[in-house]
Amino acid sequence: MPDNITFRTHLIGSISDFTDACDMGELVRPSILVELIVSLARYQEEGVTLCPEVYLCEELTNMLLMMPGSGSLPIGHVDISDGAIKEVLKKCAPLALDGWKIYVEGNGDFGLFRDSLNPLNIPVEETLLSNVGAEMRVVRVFQIANDCVEIRSYCGGFHNIYLSHKRETEPSPERYLGDLVETISDKVLALEKDTVRTFLKKSLREGLRESHGALIAVVRGQTLPALFSDGIQLSNSIDFAAKILERHESNFQHTTLSALGSLLKGMLNSDGILVFTRDAKLLAYNCFVKSSKSNERGAVGGARRRAYGVLCEKLNRGTYAAFIQSQDGWTDFRKVDDGQ
Repeated sequence: MPDNITFRTHLIGSISDFTDACDMGELVRPSILVELIVSLARYQEEGVTLCPEVYLCEELTNMLLMMPGSGSLPIGHVDISDGAIKEVLKKCAPLALDGWKIYVEGNGDFGLFRDSLNPLNIPVEETLLSNVGAEMRVVRVFQIANDCVEIRSYCGGFHNIYLSHKRETEPSPERYLGDLVETISDKVLALEKDTVRTFLKKSLREGLRESHGALIAVVRGQTLPALFSDGIQLSNSIDFAAKILERHESNFQHTTLSALGSLLKGMLNSDGILVFTRDAKLLAYNCFVKSSKSNERGAVGGARRRAYGVLCEKLNRGTYAAFIQSQDGWTDFRKVDDGQ
């Protein structure tokens, strides 16, 4: 009989230091965390791909106290075991949409929770995990790309787990999201910049998570370059910074921003390129560019990769920055070097 070779033993050993530092007992032991990681790497229900965020915590009540206006929906109870993770996901993953996250408590109670759903709130993961060393113990497990699962703990532990041929030096699939958001909001007024970036990062992250690949271009000026003439130019550009500034008005409704976030997600699910300015205006979507012969010869991949090659070729000649997310969730980003 041949000797079986699996990555399970290696993975359990690799995350043991992480779980030991968490000191959360049976709930965050290596075998349970490995079961969750493997399950989330390509999770599907009834053929539908799902990407639920899972939070392992000692007590839900303490988590909710960190998030005013939050809510929860208890679902059930399991005995803490490796097999219990599949039961939790089966019952909760299809419901973990539109801001709802899965929680599992140390006593085996599980269900869903959310924050206030205000689109300007700091993201849940930053609220719960930014205070390194806090007494509230929590671990977040989340698929950030196909075959790539992020684990992060309250005490600062952090790993990207690759269940593929990727090298250990491979950058995180979300590595360039911050660079993209900073570029889109670079010219926003300083007083509003952090709030605009919070909104855009949250909206783009959610939209990119649900898309099957995306292309985004950032341009220097306020008009759409001829390069993007084959697309849908908005007669009134969507000025995200101006809309966010309206929150200071007495009749402002947060649902206005939520609606804009939904539009952005829909555009990311459309074919073609989204075009932003550097002061957070969206000029166009569903744009297409023609590949040069040299780009077609040198490009590896499909139409999206070739279009990204054109955007990179046109840096400072039509584009200021270019971002791509492939169908499996991996990203790249290029921008003009203003220091040149």
